[in-house]
Amino acid sequence: MKMRTLLVLACLSAPVAAQASFTAYGTGCNPSNPPPLIRNSGLPVLGTTFTVSFAALPSGRTPVSEDWPLFLMGLQQTQVPVPVLSSLQPPNCFLYTSTEFVVPMPWLGSSFDNQVAIAVPNNAALMGFTLYMQWAELYSSCRPTCVPSMIRVTNGAAAVLGL
Repeated sequence: MKMRTLLVLACLSAPVAAQASFTAYGTGCNPSNPPPLIRNSGLPVLGTTFTVSFAALPSGRTPVSEDWPLFLMGLQQTQVPVPVLSSLQPPNCFLYTSTEFVVPMPWLGSSFDNQVAIAVPNNAALMGFTLYMQWAELYSSCRPTCVPSMIRVTNGAAAVLGL
């Protein structure tokens, strides 16, 4: 009887094989079209690295403005309105992830970096774990000093770690 109980407990605690996936959801916002999009190269397979980038989101500096991208990653899916910083803020902008991790992108000399490589540990305990991701961009008007004026965002994505 004890052996059967131990077998059942062992089966319940064993990680379930999950298929690695990257699924976009929601809509990005920008005062002009097209809306910014989150992108991926590769999948979040255990023991590998995959890349998350964005498209159609400005990222640079001019003498009168700065567009600074931030990579957001969290443990929960959300739909929280983006704070309104000024009248420039586009409508219907949402944060689609909690923000346990916020990574400001480095300046590369002519633009800000637009991608993040994520190394997925080769740990079976992470099988089926979901991370939520999104890109945000802080636009600042710089006349004469830089003042944050709007936040543009991509759609969100759910990355399921697996095989």
